[in-house]
Amino acid sequence: MLRKLSINNFKCFSNETIFDFRKTNYKFLEKNTFGKVLKGALFVGEHASGKTTILQSVKLLLELLFRESTCDLASYQCLFSKEKVSRLLYEFDIDGHEILYSFSFDGNKFLEETLQMDKQPVIERIGKNAKLWLSENSTFHEVDESILFIKKVYFNTKFEDNEMLKKWFAFLK
Repeated sequence: MLRKLSINNFKCFSNETIFDFRKTNYKFLEKNTFGKVLKGALFVGEHASGKTTILQSVKLLLELLFRESTCDLASYQCLFSKEKVSRLLYEFDIDGHEILYSFSFDGNKFLEETLQMDKQPVIERIGKNAKLWLSENSTFHEVDESILFIKKVYFNTKFEDNEMLKKWFAFLK
């Protein structure tokens, strides 16, 4: 389940904004939780306050991972920010395991990308260079800056040696 979402320089959110879906000690809606994560959330606000943008940040991840064509990333960047780089961080709880996935982009070019499982690196990418820790350590150069490296890794390996990452991708699908 999605536990936390952090967006920065994304559409109408120029500053880092964090949405935390972890359960608190609030007892009124006890049935609305799955373990330590909320099953659902309600966003309330004025017109053009960013409610849809929150959902678009999740939709963007799914499109980048599973859509066959590329997205116009530049259209997701905040128009009234001085910052050039947009950053998104997704934190998941999959069967008690913490999966952190983040990426940053400028225009239509991915700059950085990281995937960690239980605080251990799985993917680290900076520009065209990437490192992968799955069954063995591998380094890649000349990685395509227009697609997520994790997409390439998943469709080439299906995470065959890692059951938890397979479950995470099944959840995302």
